[in-house]
Formats: sequence, structure tokens, C-alpha cells
Amino acid sequence: MFQWSLAGIHKQQQADRDIKYVFELLLRNTVEPPWESVALASHDVKTLWAQWPRLQIKDGLLKNRFESPDGLSVHWQVVWPFSLQAEYLRLAHGGMTGGHFGRRRSAAAVQSRVYWPSWSSDLDLFLKQCEPRARYHRGVIPRQGRLCPSTVGEPWERVFVDITGPHPRSSRQNQYILTCVCHFSKWAEAIYIRNHTAPTVTRALMVHIFSRFGTPKQLLTDRGREFESELFLELMKWMEINKLRTSAYQPSSNGAVERFHRTLPPHAKNHAGESCQRLRR
Repeated sequence: MFQWSLAGIHKQQQADRDIKYVFELLLRNTVEPPWESVALASHDVKTLWAQWPRLQIKDGLLKNRFESPDGLSVHWQVVWPFSLQAEYLRLAHGGMTGGHFGRRRSAAAVQSRVYWPSWSSDLDLFLKQCEPRARYHRGVIPRQGRLCPSTVGEPWERVFVDITGPHPRSSRQNQYILTCVCHFSKWAEAIYIRNHTAPTVTRALMVHIFSRFGTPKQLLTDRGREFESELFLELMKWMEINKLRTSAYQPSSNGAVERFHRTLPPHAKNHAGESCQRLRR
């Protein structure tokens, strides 16, 4: 488009009152003009005047000399007119050369080509208002709790429970595997079940786990519906088991049993009708 050509940018610079003011100062003065010449001008004019040694007219455009922090490269940035700033931010951040990157990469894309006094704060505001970036670039959590190691002192004090599947249906109509791991001894149990409803899971724990090993003091599960059902919670209350939950969207909170799924013997998986490749819920 014409406005992005040298002639178009020159026209927009001349239409910008602040850039035109500094442009004419450069034409009239070979040395830095006194403060009085910009005392009544705008804040942007004063900011550009403070960078006088780095300003120059090249190719008919007002440009600013930018040197990288390591001193290895120098760019001549076009002093960008106000009328094109919003469009330039949009193209640099989300255009063909962008990709809705974070603040550092977006700032590098701007600094390599153009400059205006408030570009940094304008970029921050633009990034906050960018809808695609807000969806996918959530940034670093502002406050993170300190890591607290999970410790136990005896076997069967805390048990991790999870379900893997669905797998191809076996001859006994089993599609899921209920897995239990003792946090202290790392003793693991795998129980074949037909579905992962609350009655099925509750019965499997009572028949195959609690009747053989007793009840643990704590039982850690994810936030699956079968583990959050009224039936399952009543069982925990009746058996006097402290029911623990993993953090949302954080499978590593139940890391012992998740790791056990990777080492679950292939023949056990095949017996439940699953291929040797690990399948997750």
C-alpha cells in the first residue's frame, strides 16, 4: 500500500505535528538546538530532542539510531507517525512475521524497525488487549507456593489411586484398570474393572484392597467423578480415611501412580484388552 512506501511514510511523518517539528529542527540546525526551542512543545518532541545525537534524516525520513545492548549491531529506526502506530503493532505482533509471541519477541520486532517515544507502554497495552494471546499465552503465575515434599512414615499410610483406560474390551468385558500404589513401600496393585462408575470403583476397593491390606490413613485421587461422588465420599467417611485430591490439571500431584502406569507389565494390559502402548484417560 502507498502508506507503507517511503513516500507514504514521509507523507505521514509530515502530517504528524510532533515529528514534523523535530524534522524541521534537524533541517535548520547542524548542532543541538537550545532547550528554549522545545520548551513549549509536546512531551514527544522533548523526548526526541533529548536523543538529538542519534537523530538523522535518511531517505527523506526522520530516523533514530538504535544500537543493540551488546554493541554488535546498529539499526536505523524510522520515527513512526502516530497514525500508523496501532496498525504497525498489529502487524508486528500478529501478522505474517509475528505469531502472537510474548513481550520480549514482540518488543524485538518493533525495535528492529521503528521507534516512537511511548512505544514500550503502547506495546504493553496492546498485548493486554490481544485476544488470541490472552487465550494461549497465560504468562507466569504471579504467586507460586513453595514446594512441599510429600512424606510418610510407614507402609499404607498414604495410598495413591487412579484409573487407566478405556482399553479394548477383554473376554470378561473389562475395559479399565484400577491402580493403587503405597507411597511408602511403592507396593502396587492393578484391578480389572468393567467401568469406572462410583459403585464399581467402590466395590473393587472394598473387595480387593481394603479387605486384604486394611484401610489407609490417607487416600489420594484425582478429581474424577467416580472419586468425587457421594457414594465414594461416604465410604471414605465411614472407613475414617482422609480423602485427598490432586491439584487441578496437575497429574504430577499423583506422580507415583502415574509413573506406575508407564511400568505396568504389558501382559497385564493385554489381559485387560489393551495394547502395549500406554493409554491414558
